[in-house]
Amino acid sequence: MKKGGAVCLATKRQIRSDFEAYRKGPQGKEMERAEKANELTPKEAAAKVGKEIIVPVMRQELEEFQALGVPPGDDAEVTALLEAFEEGIEKAQRHPERVASDGTEAFGKSGRLAGDYGLEGC
Repeated sequence: MKKGGAVCLATKRQIRSDFEAYRKGPQGKEMERAEKANELTPKEAAAKVGKEIIVPVMRQELEEFQALGVPPGDDAEVTALLEAFEEGIEKAQRHPERVASDGTEAFGKSGRLAGDYGLEGC
């Protein structure tokens, strides 16, 4: 549980850190310029953030959870959680603009399952 909670916390920090670096870096400045010039809609900008920041970090989080393995006797719960997480990543890939503004649609189910399982901060 502690390792899983640490993975969730590290993921949240990574997304914040990556977003700030992106926003302050050349890509973020170009995106801001393009939005102001009406060359990029807010939806397109959100999709870019979702695709380039959130989805890769969430995929990394899933890999870290898979590497932790399944505690004895928790097969069904952990399998359901990992499957929901994979589904969330697929949804986020299909609609990265939505995950950038609100990850609930993509990761709400896995978040609920993680909370029910006892993982904090997921």
